[in-house]
Amino acid sequence: MRLCSTNWSTASCCAHLDRDGGAWSTVTTPTPAGAYFKVWGSAEDDVFVCGEGGTIVHWDGKTWSAQESGVAKNVTLFTVHGRSRDDVVAVGGFGRGVAVRYDGTRWSPLGDPLLDGAGSLAGVSVDADGTITIVGASGTKLRGRAGTMVDDTLDPPRDDLHAAFSIEGTHYAVGGNYLAPPGASRHGVLARR
Repeated sequence: MRLCSTNWSTASCCAHLDRDGGAWSTVTTPTPAGAYFKVWGSAEDDVFVCGEGGTIVHWDGKTWSAQESGVAKNVTLFTVHGRSRDDVVAVGGFGRGVAVRYDGTRWSPLGDPLLDGAGSLAGVSVDADGTITIVGASGTKLRGRAGTMVDDTLDPPRDDLHAAFSIEGTHYAVGGNYLAPPGASRHGVLARR
């Protein structure tokens, strides 16, 4: 694990997956797209899934339906996260980052000048107050509200970051050299601001 300094510091965490009954089942997907990557929901009748081909799929409690993301079909959306059913953000893209926001009716580009030249984006989190944290390749770390985001990319760590989480003004990011070529030595990084 690499240590982080400046405004971002190391953090440790753990996770526990629990299931409270019932059985897992496979569902028929509404899109022929490739792999799905992340899932997030605000309630049992409001779940979003993102993946290859700019795919966003929504569960309304009864059926899964494809939503038009406005993202090119050759772009992968890696992460989706929100704070409510009418404030959801999805990010992705290889080489050139993509970020879109759902307002409860439709998806549209997340408007912020820092996103215009952003490289690959892999993780996003939306705090309860609307603060967005976006992370990606080469230590990309963006935070704030759309239109006034702050770029912390030059702060360590500079590793590829894969996932983000923010709560009450504290930002977390994890990653490492997950895009390293086969056979390369792997390392991870945990960061906190």
